[in-house]
This record gives sequence, structure tokens and C-alpha cells, in this order.
Amino acid sequence: MIIGRVLEVILFCHHIGDLTISYIGEERISVLSKYLIKKIKIGTIVESFQTYKKYLNSEFPVRSDLSPEFLLVKALLGLISLIYFWTAICLKQESALRIYHKLIEVDKLTSQDLKHATYNSLKKIVIIYCSINLFLWISIMISDMLALDSLFKSTWLIMGLPRFIESWFMIQYGLMANLQKNRFKEVNNSFRNLAGNFMVSVLDEKIILEDFRRFKHLYNQLYEMTIEISSYFSFLTFIIITYFCGTIVYTTYYLFSPFIHDIKNYTYFFTINSTLYLCMEMFPIVVLCVNISALTNEIPGINTVIYNIMDRCMDNTEVLLEMELVDTMVYKLMNRSVDCNELLAQV
Repeated sequence: MIIGRVLEVILFCHHIGDLTISYIGEERISVLSKYLIKKIKIGTIVESFQTYKKYLNSEFPVRSDLSPEFLLVKALLGLISLIYFWTAICLKQESALRIYHKLIEVDKLTSQDLKHATYNSLKKIVIIYCSINLFLWISIMISDMLALDSLFKSTWLIMGLPRFIESWFMIQYGLMANLQKNRFKEVNNSFRNLAGNFMVSVLDEKIILEDFRRFKHLYNQLYEMTIEISSYFSFLTFIIITYFCGTIVYTTYYLFSPFIHDIKNYTYFFTINSTLYLCMEMFPIVVLCVNISALTNEIPGINTVIYNIMDRCMDNTEVLLEMELVDTMVYKLMNRSVDCNELLAQV
């Protein structure tokens, strides 16, 4: 039932996809959002309720005094987080479309060589991250079937599906942060080369200033796109990480339960299954932390260049004004890391 509803939503999106991208009007976005929310909520709630009843009536292979309470909380949180996640994604379609168009604008301002270098670097990371996550999930499904047997069918929707979707969402956020980091790195390098020209006065100052304005415009586009990406991903990611931290606590407890309690019919598949779940739950968080940290470390790299150029051009008011604008953008962007709803640098 749930698969049919998801396919119906996908086909609907495909049918009006071009129309949605052509018209970013509030009315069309609102109609699509309401349709998606209605279908997803109804399908998820109905299927999850039926699955949840089967789950509670099932004989769980590893039980202790706290197992039923942990299972109840985990299943409810999985259901709530999945419904909230899908609802928020539907409501954020306008933001997603703005990010899409910003990517196009930035690509137009970027040279072909730079675009190829950026996307080739990203492609390698995409392959690595996706391969690891797919391997973990395939291994989890196999170990679930071996360790839980028939219980696997009644637990996947409320236990596996939320984390499957949300893990890919966090990896996507990490990849977007990596893409932005590479773009900022190239722009910072361009500013450094430009600073060298200012310092040795090799080229005409007007030509250099024109190049500087072009780089500043590209930097401004990257700044706006980073803010948009942050507003789209960050709060949802905060909710997901909170849920994942709870599941990590439960999985750790479940992993060590066989060594604490006397459990009948225990097999090593239970330990393997819990270990795989721990790896899966921690991997997206590690990916996100590494890439967000790399991005926040790259952004301030332009400050030294700005101050060097300003020292060299104290008599040129036009250059100083341009530099102050870039410095203000960097300052605002870095200060957003303090707000967890804007840039999850502290996660």
C-alpha cells in the first residue's frame, strides 16, 4: 500500500515537474505541497499503525526489563520523525527550487575548467559515500532477515525506513557542504592571485578591479546559496541527529544486552546486526560533521587576502569599499554558525 502511494506521488511529480520549475509561483507550489502532504501522511500513518500493532504483538528475540519501553519509544519516534520529515520537505519546495536556480547561476559565472574540477572532485566523494551507505544498508537488511526472521517484515516501516531516508538526507547535506567548500576554495584562490597582481602592480588597476568585481559577484552568489542551503537543511538535520542519537543509545543497549542478561536462542547474528546499525547511525553524522567543518574552515580563508589588498590600496576608495563588502559577507556567514537553526557547524 505504502509503495503504491509513493509511486503515485513520484509519477505526479514527474508529470508536473517541468511546470513546477518553470513557474515558481506560490499557488502551484502550494497545490503540489498539499497533494504530497496528504498522500504521504495518509499512507504512512495507515501503514505504520498496522505495522506497529504487529510489532508489539511479535516475539522479540532479545528481551530484558527495559526492552519493551525502549522499543515503544523508538518506534513512536521513528514514526513521528518520518511524518515530520516528509511534511517539512513538502513545505520547503520553494527553498529547494531556489537552491536549484542558484546552482545554475553559479555555474554560469564559473569557468568550464573550474566546473569540471569541482564536479569531478565531488563525483569521487559521492561514489565513496554512497557505496559505504549502500553497503551498510544491504548488510543491515540481510542481517535483519537472518537475526529477526519474520519480525523483519513487521519492523522495517517504523524502524528501518525512517533511518534509511534520513541517513541519505544527511549525506546529501554533507555533499552540498563539500560542493560549497570546493567553490569557496577556488574563489579564495582567485582572490589570492588577484592580491598578488595588486601587490606587484603587474596589470592595469582598472582591469584588476574589474576582475575583482567579477569574483566578488561570484562570492556573493555562493554566500546567498550557502544561506539558502543552510535554511533548507539545518533544522531538519538537527531533528534527525537528535533522533539518531536516541537510536544510538538504544542500539548500544541492545548490543550489550546478551552479555548482561541470560538470553535464550542467542546467536552472533544479533551482535553483527547491532554493530551494523551502530555504523549506519554514526556514518551520516560523521560525514556531515567533516564536511561542515571543512566548509566553515574554508570560508574565513579570504580574510587575510582582503586585509592585504586593503593595506596596499589605502588611497583607492573604490577598492576599499569593495573589500569591505566582501569582509561583511564573510563576517555574517561565519556568525550564522552560532545559530543551530541556520548552520549546524557546532553539531
